[in-house]
Amino acid sequence: DAGGKRKGSRWEEVPVDELLPGDVFKFADGEANGDGASSDTRRIAVPFDAVLIEGSIVVDESALTGESIPQSKVPIRAGDDDDGDSDDLLDLTDGIASPHRNSILFGGTTTIHSEGTSRLVVLRTGPHSTVSIH
Repeated sequence: DAGGKRKGSRWEEVPVDELLPGDVFKFADGEANGDGASSDTRRIAVPFDAVLIEGSIVVDESALTGESIPQSKVPIRAGDDDDGDSDDLLDLTDGIASPHRNSILFGGTTTIHSEGTSRLVVLRTGPHSTVSIH
């Protein structure tokens, strides 16, 4: 599957397995939908950990958590952790139990729906991602 990767001031389509930590990645409106409404919509297996910085995405995390209810992901904002302290850094030490989990797409999950253009920053790939750790 492919999405858009920012290269300087332009976007180019790249396979998701070519993304590296720090890359800014985007799904166009509806690109990550898994509802089968058209041939252009599909579920996308997320092969990396990424933080959502714009848009909204619903993901199936059941492969990691066993939870059957899809999880809505919202863009990260300052003070989005449990204590509301805007000086906190992005905390990934607890993996899927991270205080920033509502803004993180974890490797091993699957997108179900996206609305608008969603932008993400790749955090961890390959053996360092949640799909490999979990």
